[in-house]
Amino acid sequence: MATVMLGIMVSGTINVDKNSGWLKLSAVLPVSRRKAVSSKYLLFLLLSAAGMAVGSLISLAVTAVTGNWDMENILVFLLLAPVMALLPGSVIIPCVYILGEEKSYLGLILSYPAAAAVFVALVLLLPNLYLAASIAIALGVVCFGASWIFFGKYLAKRDIG
Repeated sequence: MATVMLGIMVSGTINVDKNSGWLKLSAVLPVSRRKAVSSKYLLFLLLSAAGMAVGSLISLAVTAVTGNWDMENILVFLLLAPVMALLPGSVIIPCVYILGEEKSYLGLILSYPAAAAVFVALVLLLPNLYLAASIAIALGVVCFGASWIFFGKYLAKRDIG
């Protein structure tokens, strides 16, 4: 949950940038649009990593208090966190820039269940949990990286406002 909650904050920063006029002002600064978009992707990664760390610490504290050390359960959640950050992140950031504040919520709402569905489908289809999680994480890395690269190029050619 912490990974998701902190990752969502990036969409709020993009909307604040739009509403305050920062995106228009930043167009005259010596920073390319592509770098400005990259900063949002990087912020998303940093906040998601912080969310994973906070979530892991809370989970470990709760597990220590309850004494229920189910390592498979702990590992499932640790492996699910990057998938739930990277797959939706590859959709959310472009949605907020392109669709605007209200319409981008649809991408936000649909991206998290879709990412969870991919993870569950891989776990059900593949015989090994770690193989399924590794494939899901790799898919998340590829999708997030492709989104970062291609959307940065797209936005550099598009008028923003």
